[in-house]
Amino acid sequence: MLILLFGFIAGSLIGLFGIGGVILVPLLVTVAGMDLHTAMASTSFSFLLPGIVGVAAYHRKKLVPLPELGWLSVGLVPAAFFGAKLNAALGSNILTILLGSLVGLSGLHALLHRSAPNQTSATQTDTRKLPRPLYILMGLAVGVGSTLTGTGGPVILVPILLALGAAPIAAVGLSQGAQLPIAVLASIAFYLEGNLDLALGLKLGISQAFGVLLGAWIAPKLPAARLKKLIAVALLGVGALIVAKVLR
Repeated sequence: MLILLFGFIAGSLIGLFGIGGVILVPLLVTVAGMDLHTAMASTSFSFLLPGIVGVAAYHRKKLVPLPELGWLSVGLVPAAFFGAKLNAALGSNILTILLGSLVGLSGLHALLHRSAPNQTSATQTDTRKLPRPLYILMGLAVGVGSTLTGTGGPVILVPILLALGAAPIAAVGLSQGAQLPIAVLASIAFYLEGNLDLALGLKLGISQAFGVLLGAWIAPKLPAARLKKLIAVALLGVGALIVAKVLR
């Protein structure tokens, strides 16, 4: 029940704010007492189901640009496999510091970023075309970073796209598609390394998928700006605690 609750909470946050998967590994390790490598591997696999739900939702709105996703995947596919292999080779302390830093940066990004008024419509698309080599480079960075820390692609890709001038809704749409190749390739590599718990990943994935649907449904009904700030502060605190625990 605790595992299902963690997945449902993470999925709900993904549906509400696009940030949520990053909390799973800290919860599994600090609260449930799981092995760090197993938690990261199983969480990476679990992103497959909510990724499919997210892609379906955004594709209906024509917000998953397939050509750009294709070029992004050129970098994502080898990088995700390599990142999972590197994850298995690194010690727990290094991975914990990387995870804590990413959690904190995610909170900082959520706290500081504000969507422009003309970029909040679900029909708004990003007409700015980035060079194809840049998509490949982003794929390499996101693939390694995501599998190395056991987090989903959006938590790394969205801030990069926003920094490059992409509209927020377009950034989220592309990041939803990026989750799928990351989850597939990372799962294969983690399975070969013997760190993947399929039952745990399925439980997390199913509960996340239901959470995504709920979060997307209630998002328009809640004071999103205030809630987003609360989540951001919580992420900053969790990230600091994770890093401090290792450095003590």
